[in-house]
Amino acid sequence: NAAYFRNRPRPAFFDGLEQRKFNQETADRAVRGDVTVVSRPYAFPGGRIDFLFDATADDPPQNPEWLWQLNRMSFWQDMSSAYLRTGDEKYAAAFDRQLNDWIESTAHAQRGNGAGSAWRTIECGLRLMGSWQVAFEVFRKSPSVSDKSLEKMIFSMIEQAEYTCRNKTGGNWLGMEMCGCCTLASLFPELPVSADLWEKAKTCLEKEIILQKLPDGMQNELSPDYQSVVFHCGANLHKLAECAGLENTLSADFMKSLEGYADSTLALTTPRFTQPRTNDCFTIPAGSILSRAAEIFPDR
Repeated sequence: NAAYFRNRPRPAFFDGLEQRKFNQETADRAVRGDVTVVSRPYAFPGGRIDFLFDATADDPPQNPEWLWQLNRMSFWQDMSSAYLRTGDEKYAAAFDRQLNDWIESTAHAQRGNGAGSAWRTIECGLRLMGSWQVAFEVFRKSPSVSDKSLEKMIFSMIEQAEYTCRNKTGGNWLGMEMCGCCTLASLFPELPVSADLWEKAKTCLEKEIILQKLPDGMQNELSPDYQSVVFHCGANLHKLAECAGLENTLSADFMKSLEGYADSTLALTTPRFTQPRTNDCFTIPAGSILSRAAEIFPDR
């Protein structure tokens, strides 16, 4: 029940949460229902965010990414950090309102990966591996967030994870989809679905990390940005397993492939695009390749 989740110890995955960088202006604007998505600002009338609204619909060219990315709730990360720093309940109250508005408005709305859907699988994955987890961890103790809201959020995350597993795609999207499922399963081991969800999503993500790596260490979509996405998802899986004491369940081939992604990405930062381990001008011990690359890639 909600009382249990309010009082359980903080998962090790969230160590250092108070030190996360955030944007105070973004947090304050989001409380007022004023957001910027794909560089397009919009202030929702009355301050209530409509998660099925597209601010570009009447201003051609329409960009369906606006609605899709609105549903990533990236501003919840800023609101969470602002609450940790200030203790101001306005952030928690806004979160509670926005959470319930999202659940109620999207419960029977269009699903799938088409335009207008708040349930595109990439967004489900990103919510589960990022904004929703941080928000739950930060706001679970707030008196402005009701027990019912916390319970509804947990049920919604389960629904999103099961939906995503049933409708998984491929490429870098699959990395985010499965990483989201792994994140939920790892951070909520008490849930009846978690053990099976972890095994299925972890196995799928490990397999894809291995299969998508080319011989030179680059990801097969041939985009440094997409490679950073896939690497981040793999590194996140490694951190989740480490924090949960499950590191020994990760395969050696997965770890070797993950290090290959990191190695090749660091090579791109050198003048001659040479391998960091063999370039005399840029030598990094093999054991620190993963940690150094993780510092370079921002959280998504």
